[in-house]
Amino acid sequence: MKLLETLKKEVKKYSDLDKKIKNLMKNINIKDNEYLAVKNNNKYTQYYKCLINPQTKELERVYIPKKDLSIAQELANKSFYNKVSKIIEERLSLLNGLIDSYENKNIEDFYYSLIPERRELINMIVPTWDQRFEKWRNEEYQVSKFPFESIEIYTKKGERVRSKSEKILGDIFTDYGVEYIYEKPLYLENGEVIYVDFTIMPKNSDKVVYWEHFGMMDKPEYVNNFIKKIELYARNGIYYGENLFFSFESSNMTFDIKNVERIIKKFLI
Repeated sequence: MKLLETLKKEVKKYSDLDKKIKNLMKNINIKDNEYLAVKNNNKYTQYYKCLINPQTKELERVYIPKKDLSIAQELANKSFYNKVSKIIEERLSLLNGLIDSYENKNIEDFYYSLIPERRELINMIVPTWDQRFEKWRNEEYQVSKFPFESIEIYTKKGERVRSKSEKILGDIFTDYGVEYIYEKPLYLENGEVIYVDFTIMPKNSDKVVYWEHFGMMDKPEYVNNFIKKIELYARNGIYYGENLFFSFESSNMTFDIKNVERIIKKFLI
């Protein structure tokens, strides 16, 4: 889930910042009951070190001359760091609470924790991801009329594909549990239709992702068509690295399977 990943990144960012502040505060030689007072006149600024006398309970104020400006800086920084540390503490508490809620209080997880006999009686507020996925997978669509070559190549799912590379990709998706539809038509705003190599709905996400394999990248005309296709996708709100991914190869270079697996692990499962 993208939101959960973002929340965890925020937790790391604020945790690292909190550690940095604590390390900075170790180097500040200011007592807990001391603080800075600033007095502004029209001509100059005066700094005072203030504290409450523990015996008399009265305020004591000591003027800080220019030569001791570092004392004023330490007082100002300690006060600032203390307040920022409290802000970070509140932020981390909020973020960790949200993460706990997303990880442990999921509506669908609660639904599936019930016994089947009870689930059958429940009218779900919204369809589960499995139900939404089944509806998406079973949508009727026009199959591509582009003819296959004489050689027959099939994936583990028994689908006929157009190249050995597409078979490898399909089998990798299957091995990782990534559900896809081969050559499902994508209808663009201008009425044009693209038969996408692999249309994917990642687990627990309603975002549809497209994967195209480009297998003749050493041919200039093929590369030109590749560029046109990228631009066509972008004009329709489909962007590489967000909801569109590619794999490439040429006659001298096979596509990088490890890179395909990295993309799958980061974005599709």
